[in-house]
Amino acid sequence: MKYKSVLLKLSLATLTTSTLVACQSMTTSSPTYSRSYQYKNAEGETVTRTVEVKRDPIYDSRPSYDDRWSTPYTPPPTIKPVALTNEPSTDSTEAPTTTKSPTPDSSSRFLGSLELAMTPGHVHLGAHLGMGLTNWWDIRVGISGFFTKDTYTGFDLSTRAYVPFEWKVRPYAGLGLYFGDSKQCSRDPLGGGYTVEVCDKKVMSAGYAEAGLELGGFNLFVRDYSITRAGLSVPTETFYGLGVTTRF
Repeated sequence: MKYKSVLLKLSLATLTTSTLVACQSMTTSSPTYSRSYQYKNAEGETVTRTVEVKRDPIYDSRPSYDDRWSTPYTPPPTIKPVALTNEPSTDSTEAPTTTKSPTPDSSSRFLGSLELAMTPGHVHLGAHLGMGLTNWWDIRVGISGFFTKDTYTGFDLSTRAYVPFEWKVRPYAGLGLYFGDSKQCSRDPLGGGYTVEVCDKKVMSAGYAEAGLELGGFNLFVRDYSITRAGLSVPTETFYGLGVTTRF
């Protein structure tokens, strides 16, 4: 139970962290100028470039004059002490209540998982939550990272079908989809409290078929990925991976 609780907390933390990283912005100020266009880089990849001119929020929050003396002084409120009295308990015969520690519901079909798939030049790392539609069929959704020559963060959706026999080792087959993007930004000051921000974003999508074995929450698998990176079709890559799954 301790290992399941740790895995669940780690899965939720990874999902939250990955979401914050994927959605973070370099500044919260609204741009005064914005332009987006696409171009092909030297490798033939399609890149979406966004150019924005933003005003530093510190210039908008700085007062134009010293207004420290324009607000009349208001003395702090006086707090009067209140006498505390100890009143005897009106029900001294009430039996103490005990709380039972929650026990896992064996009929629950929810699950969490962490997975790592690798091949030379590519790594796919993900954290997922899901549910079992039947005893032999799961669906999962999660946040994952794809690490190639660039780092892509995004979402994936997958399903697995297990061999319907009560074996200790459970063979399975599955299908999955991934979609994410890579974003790199640079900032340069223009003077007068303005900054120009240039961001280049590339998109990656992938589909895969997998086959694997699960034993006691641990699983080993092999996957064939079909990857499209920034408009370029990558030859099908075979990944080998491992994962941990807990059901709660």
